[in-house]
Amino acid sequence: MELYKDILMHLLPNPSEIVEMKCFQALCKIKAVLDDESFEDADCYATIEEVLCVLESFGSNRGTRHPF
Repeated sequence: MELYKDILMHLLPNPSEIVEMKCFQALCKIKAVLDDESFEDADCYATIEEVLCVLESFGSNRGTRHPF
């Protein structure tokens, strides 16, 4: 198990930096979706769906509460 950890630490010397980069990328995409002024009220569900898809593309589970 120690060898496994050593190999991972070598491949990912700063895991928090990688996570932060991915989080920033996800937030930029979500912000772009939310800033799109072409949406009308009827498009809100589509907007929410698009945000959920962005989150899913980064490995987030949308859960079962909002199965859009």
